Amino acid sequence: MILLLRSLAIFMVIFSAIGVSFAQNRFNAYTPDAEKFPKVRAFYEATDNNNVPLTGITSSDFRVVENGITIPASDITQKCSTIVDGPELSVVLVIDKSASMSEQVGSRPEETRFRFVKQASKLFVSLLNFIGRTKVAIVSFDGQAYLEHDWSNNRNSLLKAIDSMILGSATY
Repeated sequence: MILLLRSLAIFMVIFSAIGVSFAQNRFNAYTPDAEKFPKVRAFYEATDNNNVPLTGITSSDFRVVENGITIPASDITQKCSTIVDGPELSVVLVIDKSASMSEQVGSRPEETRFRFVKQASKLFVSLLNFIGRTKVAIVSFDGQAYLEHDWSNNRNSLLKAIDSMILGSATY
């Protein structure tokens, strides 16, 4: 699903679903795309607790705020599409959790290779379209190999498995 916006500071755009209908559902908004600035596209996913796509969502169900200013609903265009077909996939994420992954890659001590890999893995699982029998397994390694999560199409369970991974020992 896509929201088209008129915006000046792309990185300051905040999406928040409003209305009682979202109280028991999942809503994810992803990094805006400013390729056609001043129009900005932002992809989102709205599902119930069973990952079934929500229907009947309109532009008035959103509040878009930029630098503290609410963008008028009339400037928001929503185009809905639900992907219901496509290839079924079997994906094994293999994650290095050896001690070398503790190396700092940014300006802050918490910015490590391992944190970056976990974030990228979680983004992959979050964006994967679990069509049909599509499933993911997660394997990690340091001096040994570990099955972090067996084959599953349960997005939340996979994300929790990635979150719970900790750095290990040296790779032999």
